[in-house]
Amino acid sequence: MPLIHDEPADTLGHRASRPDGDGSAQPSHPDRGTRDMAEAMFARHVRMRTFAQGAREMDSLATRFPTHERFHLLAMRLHDRSEGRPAALAGWMRLAERFPHCGEAFVIVVRTVLRMTGRDAARALIKARFPDGAPALPYLGMWARAWEEVGEHARVDATLSALLEKRAMPVDVASLHAGLLRRRGDLSAAQAVLERLQPAPDDDAPATQDGGVADQLAALRRDRRLLARRGLGDTAARNMHQAVLRDCLVSAIARRGTPPAMRGPVGRVVMFNGSLGAGGAERQLVNTAVGLTHAARAGGAIGDYRLDGPVEVACRALDDRPHGDFFLSDLTSAGISVDCYSQIPADVARSDTAVGGIRDVLHLLPAPLDAATARVAALLRQRRPQVVHLWQDGMVLAAGLGAVLAAVPRIVLSVRSAPPPDRPERDRPEYHMLYQTLLSAPGIVLAANSCFAARRYATWLGIDEARVRVIYNGVRPLGETPRGDSSVFMAAFNAQAPAARTIGTVMRLDDNKRPLLWLDCAARMLAQRPDLRFIMVGDGPLAQQCHAHARGLGIADRVLFTGRRPDVGFWLRHFDVFVLLSRWEGLPNVLIEAQAAGIPVVTTPAGGAAETLVDGVTGIVLPDALAPDTHAVSAAVLSLLPESATSVATIARDARRVATERFSLLTMLGKTMEAYVE
Repeated sequence: MPLIHDEPADTLGHRASRPDGDGSAQPSHPDRGTRDMAEAMFARHVRMRTFAQGAREMDSLATRFPTHERFHLLAMRLHDRSEGRPAALAGWMRLAERFPHCGEAFVIVVRTVLRMTGRDAARALIKARFPDGAPALPYLGMWARAWEEVGEHARVDATLSALLEKRAMPVDVASLHAGLLRRRGDLSAAQAVLERLQPAPDDDAPATQDGGVADQLAALRRDRRLLARRGLGDTAARNMHQAVLRDCLVSAIARRGTPPAMRGPVGRVVMFNGSLGAGGAERQLVNTAVGLTHAARAGGAIGDYRLDGPVEVACRALDDRPHGDFFLSDLTSAGISVDCYSQIPADVARSDTAVGGIRDVLHLLPAPLDAATARVAALLRQRRPQVVHLWQDGMVLAAGLGAVLAAVPRIVLSVRSAPPPDRPERDRPEYHMLYQTLLSAPGIVLAANSCFAARRYATWLGIDEARVRVIYNGVRPLGETPRGDSSVFMAAFNAQAPAARTIGTVMRLDDNKRPLLWLDCAARMLAQRPDLRFIMVGDGPLAQQCHAHARGLGIADRVLFTGRRPDVGFWLRHFDVFVLLSRWEGLPNVLIEAQAAGIPVVTTPAGGAAETLVDGVTGIVLPDALAPDTHAVSAAVLSLLPESATSVATIARDARRVATERFSLLTMLGKTMEAYVE
């Protein structure tokens, strides 16, 4: 992946600096007052969460001082918060190219490429940047942190240790190496690296050493004493994050004890998720919260149980990524309160009695638990819910310990896809121990939204598959009324590309969903059926590449890219076949919604996708999720375009029946209540 995209290297999402109107060049280096003003402006916009406005103001300042790296870096941080990391990636790449020693920019590029396209692409990026291997300072830190991002710890350790053996830049290299080891949680190794510089007495501030190194060494010794006081010895010092997390979990589970049996109506429920962005898990959270709320207000039973409520939602944040509040209005219009626990001041959370037993080691927990645990525990101790429902792996990690510390009687861990080791770019070493320890406690249950996910989690955790409750997604009928300019947009496409049949999709345009392959298949189908046209609903980091790819294939006039749309039902009613080519999935809502609209589907067997249809009746499951063949995709789609109106009506009827019977909202709500009680 090249570092330079279409824009020249001297642009960072804004125009380059130009001379003043009188022809005189502006100063290339800001004075102290201007620098202080820029830092204050950045801090103010972060505090007020006015990221887009701050990005514009900082862009203007960076344009005035085009060679001042700091202003460009601050501008990109604000763009990142305003636009989201995938959309801001091109800007980070240009920043890394323009200022080659900006380690933050390059490491962010590596981290983002890792999450979007995998380890091989991230490794290739590092090798292209450093073709001769480890560089000298000041680039050595950038090189080491980049390889740390992709998990190449052995490479980093061997290189830095060799430099220390040669006594090359000993203080700087030792400080770098110790910092990386500390971040991994290996306190013993970090301390040993620093003590090699000059053995020092066992005190907190050896005066004979470099000041920075002395501070690092003192902090390491303090942390090791904290571990020792909790009965955690040398083994814990080599794997601090997992050891501290396990110790905190075990002690919190012991204090929580065995919750009393659930009797009578279920009381307050708090659901946790990272945000309310436009994702499938978020949509199901909203469907569940709204459905349970309406049922509770009606006073009727939900399955075999009753809910007094209320149902509430808590998120990490709604404004730290674009459209993070996409579903907020659905909740607030139903009278459901939404809290952002990240807004609880850290000092207030740390002083809460819920974390009294672990307050001194909170900073030793792995991220994001170090920042989230006290806030989650404080929020829950105040609300005192009967049930906490944690959605997705990331929230189980962030909020699981906090829920136990708050002594919540019932905790539901809701997983939506394959387990973390199946997605290495998102895996964390703490996950396996975290799930196993949580599930050892009474009143904590695991639920999955597909049989596939239930099997995989059970195998991964070494538990009986029967312990994983399967709660299929419940889908509400989508309205077909257009919103915004959708009807005008569609009318223009009808005029441009009148067609007998339309092939469509609704997806995030990212590497997992493979929109470029989808367009390749469209081109192949068009070669056989020139009357076809295609609609792609969605947005994402590959949006611009999709437009360019369609032009390169010569099919741009037959493809409509709608962007992100709130009126999915309106677009679905124009489709004749729905196609999804994901690498991995949980239980894709879009496949269920398409069938509920009477549309047959074609999908890879990713995750639980095959469970959403009757293969050969309401759609076709392709043989391969790893490398779908364009011939197979085209043949499957064309086979679902019968000329007979009777055949079309039969497929539509069967698709609706499967969607409504298997994925009923009422069934999902009933199964959810069972998880809350049984």
